[in-house]
Amino acid sequence: MNLSEKRQYHLLAIVLVIASVLRLAWLGQREIWYDEAFSVLCAEKGFAAIQYGTISQFQCAAADVHPPLYYFLLHVWMGLGESLFIVRLLSAILGVATVGVSYLLGRELFGARAGLAGAFVVAISPFHIYYSQEARMYSLLGFLLTMGTYFFVRAVQTSKLRHWLGFTVCFALAQYTHSVAVFWLMALDACALLLYRCRPNVLKSVIAANVGVFLLCSPWLLFALPGQLSKVEQSYWIPVPGPAQLVRLLLTLTLNLPAPPALLVLWTFFAFLLLALVIQLAVHQLRREQAARSNLLFLAIIALLPVLAIFLVSQVRPIYWERLFIFSAIAYYLLVGWAVSKVKLSPASLLLGVPVLAVVGLALHYQYTFDQFPRSPYRSAVQYLRANYDPNSVIIHNNKLSFFPSYFWDRGLPQHFLPDPPGAPQDTLSRPTMETLGLFPDDLEQLTRGHDRVYLVVFRKAMGEAHDRGKPLPDMAWLESHFDKHDVVSFNDLEVYVFRRAGKQ
Repeated sequence: MNLSEKRQYHLLAIVLVIASVLRLAWLGQREIWYDEAFSVLCAEKGFAAIQYGTISQFQCAAADVHPPLYYFLLHVWMGLGESLFIVRLLSAILGVATVGVSYLLGRELFGARAGLAGAFVVAISPFHIYYSQEARMYSLLGFLLTMGTYFFVRAVQTSKLRHWLGFTVCFALAQYTHSVAVFWLMALDACALLLYRCRPNVLKSVIAANVGVFLLCSPWLLFALPGQLSKVEQSYWIPVPGPAQLVRLLLTLTLNLPAPPALLVLWTFFAFLLLALVIQLAVHQLRREQAARSNLLFLAIIALLPVLAIFLVSQVRPIYWERLFIFSAIAYYLLVGWAVSKVKLSPASLLLGVPVLAVVGLALHYQYTFDQFPRSPYRSAVQYLRANYDPNSVIIHNNKLSFFPSYFWDRGLPQHFLPDPPGAPQDTLSRPTMETLGLFPDDLEQLTRGHDRVYLVVFRKAMGEAHDRGKPLPDMAWLESHFDKHDVVSFNDLEVYVFRRAGKQ
């Protein structure tokens, strides 16, 4: 069925409205977590401080492990305000824009109907919604890679310079957003070699575009990236992935994780059923339509090749993290949209869509209301601490993961955090970053000196891990040997232990 241009845009408008509603829902209510708080605290410092905190004055010893573009944009955006809703709104807008560009990309590859179906899948994807509601760089990364790929497809079709320039600029900006963008550039290079090798003008233009991306990114690649790689090599808090991580990735891209334990089997069944449907229709189509073959392979390559490349690299230097694959997710959603567009509309097919939307709705509800680590109810904990704090007490966070979100909620409340063990995998906060933020860890003994009451904020997860090791948490053990434990106040899995000096009330 062919859609008129007017009808296409009416349907696209409906899809964009759905995408907007789902990305604005609970935008300011969902709890902030460490990475988001770090983004805000870094971005509010200004351009010079952001450069120092992420590039460390070009000393080849990167402070943060991410390039500065997102922080620069967030700094400008925060001129509108610093509420949690406003801070996240930048990512939400980029997420909705990505839905629109996904339609353009799907239309160029398979036609308007498949483009609309693919955009709808992106619009309702719990995984894409999650990162469209997070004050981090992943929504920006997904937008730039989708836009750059759209320009690539248009450039191959038209050979126009403006499309090649768009492709080059988008991928250069993506590289300034996250260092893994290069894997999708390599995937498009592979597409040029495998699918368009009979067109010398395309190969020459791709080579020129790669040179352009390198030249535009050379300040970052030459001065900051070596330090980044060194820092990643030292910080092995990301585990080496195995086959189970690839299965988990499929579940994550389909409905996002974590999942309600009671529904994990349903999540798994749904994810594999959807993948099986896409594969079955793709194999069937590859046999019938030569025209669709190269475009299906194109999306399969840009969805799978970066995943496999990052998986293999992570066997040596772990960088594998599911959120990195936001553009692989979009490519997969476009394949799902193409498969859906091949299903004939009938009462039976429409009826089948009801349980599908119900499962997606369950996943979104769980995602919106999730309030466990790392999104524990810091706001409630801070309100309790503010109500009970007095100059004779001290508030200490067992680590930076609870301190940063708590500090975001109340900058005026005196709070401190303890250092990570030197050289430990979780020791990821570098000195330049601490100098940029003006936040430094403190020594437990010095912090408690002269105070009669101590509030220790600790995750139940940390207590459980210490118990599994057969050793008490060092900070807890020290406090128990010098103070009396008076009370424990729980905020889901975030606990506040109240200690009093012996003989003091």
